[in-house]
Amino acid sequence: MLDEIRTITIKELKEEIKENLEYAHPEKNESVAAANAFGVHYGFKPYVNDIFFATEDEAVAYTFNTETIYQNIKELNDSAKVIESYDDTEDTLCYAIFNDIDKIALKQVFFSPKSQNEITIKFLFEEEQLCVSDESSLMFTCKLMDSGETVWNEEESIELMFEKEGILYPENIRKLVEGLWLSWRNYERTLEELEKDLNALVAWINAMTKTKPNFIE
Repeated sequence: MLDEIRTITIKELKEEIKENLEYAHPEKNESVAAANAFGVHYGFKPYVNDIFFATEDEAVAYTFNTETIYQNIKELNDSAKVIESYDDTEDTLCYAIFNDIDKIALKQVFFSPKSQNEITIKFLFEEEQLCVSDESSLMFTCKLMDSGETVWNEEESIELMFEKEGILYPENIRKLVEGLWLSWRNYERTLEELEKDLNALVAWINAMTKTKPNFIE
């Protein structure tokens, strides 16, 4: 279970890392202790994982690029925002890309063997639900329960939408679409990644459908 704590920029996160740096006392660094013995004072130095750094910025850069907690956000620039959450199962903090878009509507074109033409199916991704609808009156919604289980409003769900058009689809089609929705909802996919991956899924389905032998109903 993830409990959202706050939204923060990468720059602000790095400032907090700097504030939390440990500093080496002379007795922890033999070279510093020896120098001080001869009257030369170098001051305390930041250190991480028993490594001494000349500057705070170097120590921050090392921490940000080596700590696994930041592995999903290391490629973001300093102005990017991230969601900081607490994972009570793992007892650790985690970070994900912040997405301030609460609704995404993506239209996809499918080849229909029934009409020998193209049809449009709309995927509406929202915080509370996923909605899939076609050009007729068919519409199916999927919601996330408090238990973490996903529930569709109809047992047959989107399979019926494809079957009535003669479109081939993978048997785990619902899980594939749910996975795209949940990963976007949980800030694991950006809008661009969501659209790219949905395009790839549709292209795969269309390729299967268009190469289906005529004797297969």
